[in-house]
Amino acid sequence: MEVLTALINAPSFDPVFRTDIVTIPPDHPVFRWNCLITDCGRPTMGHGDLCSTHQKLWRRQRDAGTSRAEFLRTATPDGPGHEVEERACRICPDRPARHLTLELCHHHQFRWYHHRDRHGAVGDFDDWLLTQQAAPGYGNCLVRVCPDRAHSPLGLCYRHDRHYRNQDSPGGAVLPSQWGNRYERTGRPTPVEYADGPAFRRWCATAAAVPRTAQINLRGLHPLLRAEIQWGMFWHTQRPHGRWELAPLQRLADYGRTHGLRSLTDTSWDGPDQRTAITREGVYIAQAVADALHALYVTPQDTRELGYILTEHFGRKLTNRGIRLDLTGVSQRWLRDLIWDHLVAILRSPDCPRSGGTFDDMRRAGLELSTFLELHAPTHGHDPRALTAEHMHRFVADQRQRERDSLASLAARGVHGKPSIVTANTRQRVFHRTRRLLRGALESGEAERLGLDRDFIAAMPSPGPTIRRSRAPFADGVARALADEDNLCKLADHHDPLDHGLRDAWETIIVTGRRCSEILTLRLDCLGRYGGLPMLWHDQTKVGNYDQALRIPERVHQLLQARQHKTLELFETRNNRPPTAQERAQMALFPTNQRNRDGRTPLSYNWFHKGFKLWIDELDIGGWVPHQARHSLATNLLRAGASLTHIRRYLGHVSERMAEHYIHLTQSDLEDVLQHVWVAGPGTVNPGDLLTGPTTPLTREQAQALAIDLSRRSTPAERGFCTFQPVVDGGACPWNLDCHNCDKFVLSGADLLYWRRKREQWRLLSEGAPTTPSPTTSTAISNPPPAPSTVWRKPSPASASSTIPSPWTCANPRTTSSACGPPRSAQQTWPTPPRTTSTSPRRPTPPNERSHEHRRRLRVAHRRRAGGPPPQDRDSTPARPRNDRSPPARQGPGQRRCSRSPRQRLPHLPLRQSRSQSCRHRSHYRDRGTPRPDPHRPRRRARSHLAGTRAQRRGRPQGPRTTRSAPSASASVNSSARSATCKPNGPRKPSSASPPRTPRSSSGSAN
Repeated sequence: MEVLTALINAPSFDPVFRTDIVTIPPDHPVFRWNCLITDCGRPTMGHGDLCSTHQKLWRRQRDAGTSRAEFLRTATPDGPGHEVEERACRICPDRPARHLTLELCHHHQFRWYHHRDRHGAVGDFDDWLLTQQAAPGYGNCLVRVCPDRAHSPLGLCYRHDRHYRNQDSPGGAVLPSQWGNRYERTGRPTPVEYADGPAFRRWCATAAAVPRTAQINLRGLHPLLRAEIQWGMFWHTQRPHGRWELAPLQRLADYGRTHGLRSLTDTSWDGPDQRTAITREGVYIAQAVADALHALYVTPQDTRELGYILTEHFGRKLTNRGIRLDLTGVSQRWLRDLIWDHLVAILRSPDCPRSGGTFDDMRRAGLELSTFLELHAPTHGHDPRALTAEHMHRFVADQRQRERDSLASLAARGVHGKPSIVTANTRQRVFHRTRRLLRGALESGEAERLGLDRDFIAAMPSPGPTIRRSRAPFADGVARALADEDNLCKLADHHDPLDHGLRDAWETIIVTGRRCSEILTLRLDCLGRYGGLPMLWHDQTKVGNYDQALRIPERVHQLLQARQHKTLELFETRNNRPPTAQERAQMALFPTNQRNRDGRTPLSYNWFHKGFKLWIDELDIGGWVPHQARHSLATNLLRAGASLTHIRRYLGHVSERMAEHYIHLTQSDLEDVLQHVWVAGPGTVNPGDLLTGPTTPLTREQAQALAIDLSRRSTPAERGFCTFQPVVDGGACPWNLDCHNCDKFVLSGADLLYWRRKREQWRLLSEGAPTTPSPTTSTAISNPPPAPSTVWRKPSPASASSTIPSPWTCANPRTTSSACGPPRSAQQTWPTPPRTTSTSPRRPTPPNERSHEHRRRLRVAHRRRAGGPPPQDRDSTPARPRNDRSPPARQGPGQRRCSRSPRQRLPHLPLRQSRSQSCRHRSHYRDRGTPRPDPHRPRRRARSHLAGTRAQRRGRPQGPRTTRSAPSASASVNSSARSATCKPNGPRKPSSASPPRTPRSSSGSAN
């Protein structure tokens, strides 16, 4: 009661519903009771909008062919009706008016009739009113719930006096005969005679209120019941409402007063006596108000004990769902509490879903598991400590068998109460929700508190992959059938006879590609012109984009403009007036006809889908849904050349990945590539020739045919395609991947462009080479290293110093076998990369390639110091024994030790450091401010590629290397010399004269 009182006294509560006698004004937007004709004060007849007089007149004019809107404009009012409201007499303010037109009480009404009979037409009514005197009143009606004045000395109003006589006058209260002439004229009080006074007073205390069209009398009700009805009437005005008549509400109040009800929640309102007393509409009103009040009377903990959830406790309202989630079908209390806690946690989370799919799936999973445990588990599953992994295995097997045999589920029911069939989708949902429920209980510790076996939880398997099939766009024949004018006329005439806008909505969906809900929920003022262009404003509520502008064709703009005029005419027909600016802003473009007097509620998707499905079945073109028009538009935009970014922005997607879901041409990129130039492979008659170019471009049909052929009969390779069919089917290549000699290998124009860029790069490198190149440098320039792709070049006339590589050199072979080398007709020595002084910035190497390239260069440098052959001749060079650790001989002055520049090379470093080297190592930490290693910490052997001096790491010329066995004399001398030049308190400066670099023998001594 305190909560309801606070709500009723709130500032937002309509003051019309606060009094105990609720008086509804005429033209109320929800509880309208007067006739729709302007200035007609008569009450409506039944559930219609016209009074009895105008209803009869409208039926005659409707048969004559008059439209309803024209009738409402031309009809004339009839004046006030009977028993609408009580009015006071013009002469006696304390007496009620008996005649509503003259507004005179019973006494003055008859006096005027006598005056008119004596004087005839010459009698003036206004002059007669000036000669009359007011008479005293009789007080208020003695009936406790009646607010009217008494019209006689008996103390009853005119209507209750009539009811008292119809009920055989309980108590025998009568007035003397001729009491007006005998007592009232003489000014004496009129006596009242009673046969049984207490019986008369009891009747006055229990008599019902007289029903009035504009009033709801709540006097004599329990305060809680009165507050519930007041709050229920206001609550009905704040939601999408139907029409509640005032007569059933008055009957409901009378029923509560007669039976002494304290609250609407005290009874179930399902009995036949209640339907007889308050009619079926009154029962519906009582149940709706009781359901809405239930959230105020119980707490979340109470609902947990009773086994259901009220979403309003958590401020949520699920789409197309009620406020109550029933869990009473789960018989095990521990399982029901787990489900309740899990769903409440979802409702309280910030990412609570808007739809009820998650809650329906969890409820279904709980019902299935509960029913299975009730049938097959000990103690019917009520003791969780008795459950083992075997029970869960049997439950899983039962669900899989029902899925395989298409059997009915254990407990789930459909919309109409039919058993639901277990499918792969429903089985996956049951497994997924059951797994999440039990594992959540395990993580929170609730399973341990219940004594639930861990093996029982772990035995629940994962649901497996969910197969999500994307909607395909409309086929060409289907699209033509859905856009045919004759078929569209059938859609409007057969499936929308009342012209609610089914065809207009469908044509708008086809052209704009919007979702069905976005078109059906359009506002009335959704159209506009900006710069002469027709625009459509809509809300994309699914992704949170509001007031989005969309350019539409002129034909669609005119179509929606005609729908606007029809919607406005419908509003004027229902309300006999145009909408106000505030009402117009909230009106829907496609309003529903059910419970929608103000036109705010749009058509539902279920209504639209029902008419569309019947139309599709009538056309006999297969099973299609309206949302596939969105897929068709996205596909057509891609075919027209729109990019994925433009498609995403036009369709209103939040990411390009979502836009890709609507694009169904997976070969579009390949088609664009195939429309470019193609190059013949090396195995053809004329290798390197352009298959097509600017002089002979491919037609669109040829490009599409080539795209389809290569997409089915080719395998993508590095910088080309292999058209050998067995390779496509998974067979082995009979040429051992020797693509340079295969006529099945073709290259695209992108490969040719890549090689031209690489050739230009090598030309720039050769321009930066020394003016007098050494033999090694000239050889490197004339034979550049291969490009990192499988590109075949056609021979071109060039000199020995040209940047064009040798004929048909294979760059970056596809395999390490000898079959993928240069062609047999053009065998040559593997070239050495050029040694240039170019200072151009190097391309940064990715981390995964950097470590691999670093290790490869170390291996190459180590082989060359050891006097081994270059990498390409490793098969013909005998390998050294593994235990031979003698240092390799140094190379001659004219030989290169590493392919990199001096500052980029990574020389081989000794395994141990000399004393001078360690001295410089200590100065390195001292000079750079780097903390020295802890001397008490045990030393670790340095790796070979990290050991050495700073000069060695920087690639400076060094003296003879040291070996593991014993250093040579020259190495000792050089070490002493270097240690002598090392300053103890500063960085070491390079010496002006470096010792000469002498070649080293295999034993490590100087030559």
